[in-house]
Amino acid sequence: MQYENHLLQTVTKAGVRPQGRKLRRAERKTQRLVDTQFDVQIKHITKKYKRLLNKKDFKALEDDVDLIFGDKFPDKTMINEILVVSAATMKLGADYRIRASRLSKIGISFNLKHPLAIDYLTNTRPLILSAMKETTKEHIKPLLIEGISTGASPQSLAKTISQNYAFSKDRSLMIAVNEMGTAYEEGNFIPMVDVEAKGFDAIKKWLTVNDPRVTVECHNNQAMGWIKLRKDFSSNDEKAPRHSNPRCRCTTLYDYN
Repeated sequence: MQYENHLLQTVTKAGVRPQGRKLRRAERKTQRLVDTQFDVQIKHITKKYKRLLNKKDFKALEDDVDLIFGDKFPDKTMINEILVVSAATMKLGADYRIRASRLSKIGISFNLKHPLAIDYLTNTRPLILSAMKETTKEHIKPLLIEGISTGASPQSLAKTISQNYAFSKDRSLMIAVNEMGTAYEEGNFIPMVDVEAKGFDAIKKWLTVNDPRVTVECHNNQAMGWIKLRKDFSSNDEKAPRHSNPRCRCTTLYDYN
């Protein structure tokens, strides 16, 4: 392939995405804002929890616990802030792809007004990120009910919640790595769609980190070698990282004829 060696050389020996330092800065920024919003959510929950301390009807308590996770539950700010950083990361990925594959020579450029970028930032990712509310509810509701039934203080409950996976720094990091990686890969993918629209034969290849932590699904994707741009990999993913694995560290290589 004309650009295969060039593309492979742009990826480090560890198999991580190109421009790793810039991506890590974006990840750290995202982790900080997620941590901040988690703190806001904990305060929101424990403030409402105070209103339940004198309730005696356990069924009523369960109903009130559900209300804590209603429309006013403050996760919209987190989603919006993640998308702001994602937009910049997507552009980083697109600019890299255009430069690395010399796509400017065939008239390919990118900005965040691209229809696929707009769709990603206004439809695709907000829909996926909104599921964080349900994940949080799933993890936190049992803690709230237990706290109510045992008469735990709001301070004690806040500490328990902050240690829970739904609000932990580990989850903040996982969200940051996944969202920045997904946005970067989306940015890499969009210029290749434009390449295909110009009549070229665009292809792609899955690349893992090649260490013991790589999943069987990702190894199988890599084993497929170069495939058509619009063909899904064996895991049913269009590109890395895998949708069903938020800790996926894989990347996608592209080429065209």
